[in-house]
Amino acid sequence: MAPALAQEHTARQPRPATRATMRQTLASMARFFIILGTALVVLGLAWPLLAKIGFGHLPGDIHIEREDFTIFIPLTSGLILSVVISLIVSLVLWVVRK
Repeated sequence: MAPALAQEHTARQPRPATRATMRQTLASMARFFIILGTALVVLGLAWPLLAKIGFGHLPGDIHIEREDFTIFIPLTSGLILSVVISLIVSLVLWVVRK
């Protein structure tokens, strides 16, 4: 009975990657990093404007300052940024699918 049980739970061998699947994987990774880099550049350029209107100093953002360290936890700003990014991604996906 034990040998049958051992055969039942053997792992499936992975298929060897072909050139086409490797090329597709690398292309999707490259696209991801290009989009991520573009988003970071846009965010970096927009950050001074966001700081001028008070983003980062909203009620709910935690700022603790002591003589030997400073910690800043932007809870409210992060929540608002998350909602805005989610809306933008949803809008882009909706436009692309139409």
